Amino acid sequence: MKRSLLLLFLLCLLPTGAGAAALDPIACPAPEAADVSIRTQRVQDESWLFLPAWTDLEELVLEFPGETACCAGPDGEAVLTSGEPFDLTALFSEPPADGVYPLTFSQGDDTRSVRLMRSENLPALYLCSANPQQDRAFVEAEKGNKAKGSALFLDTDGTVLYHGGLKQIKGRGNSTWTYPKKPYQIKLEEDADLMGCDEPAGTWVLLANYCDDTLLHNRVTYDLALAMGMAESPHCRPVDLYYDGEYRGSYLLSEKTEVGEHRLEIQDLEPAIADANPGVEDLDALPLRATRTPAGHPAQYVGRLTAPKDLRGGYLLELDFPSRAKREKSWFSTAAGKYLVVKSPEYLPREGIDYISQRWQEFEDALLAGGADCGRYMDLHSLAQGYLLEELSQDPDAFQSSCYFYTDGKTDLLHAGPIWDFDSGYGSDGQEDPTGFTAAYTTLGRLLLASEDFRAEVRRCWAEEVYPLVRETFYPTQAPGLGRIVEQGMALAASQRMDQILWPKAAAQDYAAAVGAFRQRMLQRVQWLQDQFTHWETDLPAAFADVAADSWYGPQVAETAREGILSGTSESRFSPRRPLTRAMAVTALYRMAGSPEVQGPSGFSDVPEEAWYAGAVTWACEEGIAQGFRNGTFRPKDSVRREELLTFLYRYAEGTQGRQDAPPIPETFTDQADLSPWARDAMAWGVAQGLVQGTRQDTLCPRERTLRAQGAVLFHRFAAVLAKTPAP
Repeated sequence: MKRSLLLLFLLCLLPTGAGAAALDPIACPAPEAADVSIRTQRVQDESWLFLPAWTDLEELVLEFPGETACCAGPDGEAVLTSGEPFDLTALFSEPPADGVYPLTFSQGDDTRSVRLMRSENLPALYLCSANPQQDRAFVEAEKGNKAKGSALFLDTDGTVLYHGGLKQIKGRGNSTWTYPKKPYQIKLEEDADLMGCDEPAGTWVLLANYCDDTLLHNRVTYDLALAMGMAESPHCRPVDLYYDGEYRGSYLLSEKTEVGEHRLEIQDLEPAIADANPGVEDLDALPLRATRTPAGHPAQYVGRLTAPKDLRGGYLLELDFPSRAKREKSWFSTAAGKYLVVKSPEYLPREGIDYISQRWQEFEDALLAGGADCGRYMDLHSLAQGYLLEELSQDPDAFQSSCYFYTDGKTDLLHAGPIWDFDSGYGSDGQEDPTGFTAAYTTLGRLLLASEDFRAEVRRCWAEEVYPLVRETFYPTQAPGLGRIVEQGMALAASQRMDQILWPKAAAQDYAAAVGAFRQRMLQRVQWLQDQFTHWETDLPAAFADVAADSWYGPQVAETAREGILSGTSESRFSPRRPLTRAMAVTALYRMAGSPEVQGPSGFSDVPEEAWYAGAVTWACEEGIAQGFRNGTFRPKDSVRREELLTFLYRYAEGTQGRQDAPPIPETFTDQADLSPWARDAMAWGVAQGLVQGTRQDTLCPRERTLRAQGAVLFHRFAAVLAKTPAP
């Protein structure tokens, strides 16, 4: 028999029909721990009580002021005695289809309405703050806030899985922290095996999965990785979370990506650094130093640290966006423009940054040289496995963020993993089409797929390891293993219904339909990938997802991106139909010039010093290529007109190759009168050089804005002009 649940009703003496918001809350002491309770919650002006799966509605125990109260449902009522069990289901002829039990409680003339729901199939985790001044509101006020507390973890039958103190409760995540449903990290006072897989640990994370209507994306991907043999991948299990007496939603309890026993079991360099610095107690008080890697790229390390003699590691690295990486302690950038954070050891001396950045740069240099030797520096099997999971999930952060690599400390070889963070994949980011590559369109992905060795390993890994497993996961078979996706989803259905009451989203659909759509999407995705990987010998992905290789601008976009002249608007998209801005135009020329060092700010009020184009604007104005406006602005976000762009190119050519003479513009161009006087020489030169070939019945269209596709073609032609006319 399931445990009974004690509910304490504190009914204020209010007139009948008075607002429920003025009533005191209902408290629900949980078994095994007197300091843990569940309270009613106000959600959209209604009182709700969300119960864990282990509660038995046929033996519900309520506590309330006074000896008796009346509880009424739609099909009956019962006189309740405080502290005595009663059968809630007897008030309903059948269980509510939506899982909501609407109840009315009364004592004399005083009444209160409560809507009750109960979860199914999931264990429940209760977090309790040790200090009322550092409660959930305090933790959620700022991600860096930390609190202490206790935890009670109960299985679906009420069995205690963990009961003890918490050294720390804090928020976590980057973009996920900005959502209403907050993710958390907890540290137990004593290591415990919360997964039931004989891997006790102290630090655990609670993933909110706010963007994932199915609540399955991370769980499915982590389970796939483990089934593929990626042993360092996180174990996880769904739970119902309660924090300081309130239900917080359906979460995924997961192992944290970190170095340690039962996690990423590599050599830990942090003790060696501590031994080399016996007098340093407060690492956070040490200064952060800017430097450059041995290859000459920006990096940062922790100053005043003595390096240990052996620097081989291990190291845990995270590929991340530059803005995020630069907020961390130790990081470095690379020739391909990637930024990697050293997650472990977090406090790294300069010698350590030099060592690990050089290991990565050797791998990247091999890719830039065609990839023939990249297997000497990176374990291609783990990299192929990680790549395939990124493609399978259509992860928008693929090879950009939350992407981990490590060295084990035994050799210099890099490994990909552990995998992490897929809740925004599988179409959650608005990607409706289940076809098309994702990771292949990133900077790193394009370099990898140029390697025949990597493509061969991807094809082998897909055929032998991944394809059989994903068929087992998403296809309607009776095969054992990961289990069918619909069955996994239905086990979450009751918990998901409660979660949606607390965290409603306008676009959310029926849960069964969402799970079915997820499965159907993946059937299409798997088949598309299967078709693609059989044709990789001759048919590689294009440079960008939104640029067809056979389009009129496709080859030029690919070439200018490869040369680093005009990059995409993201790792995977070029946005050919978007306007080319003045900032983009001068940045492309700045890169063609080799990105020379500039001194001081641009002097324009609308060009912040930290802007990605600030150096290019300063350089372009110093070289006389571009000019600002009389009001002291540069207007970097304005679309660049065709005559403006030709003038930039013309001035660049004169600055590098001397005077550029050209014959008059042929009279066949009928709109020459639209040219600004200052742009006439530049346009004549552009026509003579074949840069401008006219549009729509021999018109120059000088005042029209330039699209990014047109800009790529123009810069490609311009590079050819410079190549055939060497500088004096």
